[in-house]
Amino acid sequence: MTDQTAHQKAGELTREAVAEYLKSNPDFFVDQDELLRSLTLPHDSGRAISLVERQVHLFREQRDTLRHELVELVSIARHNDRLFEKSKRLLMQVIEARNLMDMASAIDDSIRGDFGLDAASVILFTDAEVAGSSQGALHVVSPSEAHDRLGNLLEGSKAVCGQFRESERAFLFPGRDVPIASVAWYRCATMIW
Repeated sequence: MTDQTAHQKAGELTREAVAEYLKSNPDFFVDQDELLRSLTLPHDSGRAISLVERQVHLFREQRDTLRHELVELVSIARHNDRLFEKSKRLLMQVIEARNLMDMASAIDDSIRGDFGLDAASVILFTDAEVAGSSQGALHVVSPSEAHDRLGNLLEGSKAVCGQFRESERAFLFPGRDVPIASVAWYRCATMIW
């Protein structure tokens, strides 16, 4: 093989092909001590380092990244655990409520106290007379009035979050001195008490 032929074959070999070969053959350097001694990699500091030093440096960076991700995941898990405890406490208070007023009060206290939101509103859609209705967080309205004021919001069965129209916010949170900016809405179709 002439030097020109060898140069042409080497010219066909790309960096990507070499990288792919080394990925497919990670033990290539095991019996290549002389080749390893001759290889050097530039380092950020400007001096050359060995492949082993470079590998150690990369492994340390990877370890530090994984450690940071683990700390972040543990923090998220703790936050989720606190949310679960708050949700469980709210559910227990709702289950133990003796009447609608107690339930609405428990929801309001938990939403504002445990979850740090500005307001909660429990709206009962009925034409029937309800003792002690429309006190605190409990509001009793007729289904027709609710449909006139909320329209399509009553048709879905999924939670809706966002900025509602001012008329909808005023209906959902009546008597508020400070206006509500955004709302999380969920319609429960039936309730047995």
